[in-house]
Amino acid sequence: PFTQLGERQLATYDRDALKLINVLEGQVVRFPENQPLKYRLLTNLGRLGRRERKLELLTALLGEKAVDPVFFSEMGELLTDDARQFEMAEYYLLKVVRLRPTEGRTHSSLGWCYWKQRRFKEAGECQRIASCLSRSFEPYAMSYFETCLLLGEREEGLSYLRSRVKDVAIKQSGPWMTLVDGLERLGRDDQARKTMEEALVALPEAGDLQISASRKFMGWGEIERAAELLEKARGSVDEISWLSEAAVQARFLGERRKAIRYRR
Repeated sequence: PFTQLGERQLATYDRDALKLINVLEGQVVRFPENQPLKYRLLTNLGRLGRRERKLELLTALLGEKAVDPVFFSEMGELLTDDARQFEMAEYYLLKVVRLRPTEGRTHSSLGWCYWKQRRFKEAGECQRIASCLSRSFEPYAMSYFETCLLLGEREEGLSYLRSRVKDVAIKQSGPWMTLVDGLERLGRDDQARKTMEEALVALPEAGDLQISASRKFMGWGEIERAAELLEKARGSVDEISWLSEAAVQARFLGERRKAIRYRR
């Protein structure tokens, strides 16, 4: 066991995905009842696109007596990729929703299954539930907004993004940026700029927001405002993140020497 543990840690350090899978396969054979180990193997199989092996492992797992609901979710998500298996994918995802109704990911996965079947109304409902359950995870909120656009309910989607700013953005910049992105998606650039300024007033010490705002203003062509925000963010975020963003903006402005200096 200690040898395999060392090999696993070394493979992880070397980022050798193939070797890591081989080590995990050996550990699963040695410890067949260790479900967390099997979950890690499933994750790495997914990264390498080993769909058939992943399906084989999940099928065996779901035949066991005591199965963690996360494996029902994994099976549902895997089957969603195959249009011939939509019915079974929905079966597994609905099952895990019943078992773990408060997890955002389960509702999001079910929503994606509906989306791929072009059942957009049901997909939107699932994405909104997922966003409400995982309030600080912005992709769920944006997925709901995009679904609203598809259904012709843009004001409903925008209203939801605005409500999140009032609800969870007191100490977080994510909902503000999602709202700005939504306004841009609708071509309302003036409102997006105004909202961006409101966010900077509401969260004056948020370095990550200042970095994001600087990037937005750079894209809007307001170079001086972007530079001001970037400089203000220095000291509020880690130096590597600041230098990386400074390099990107310098390159955008055609200042190659400065960009190279920041990258060093």
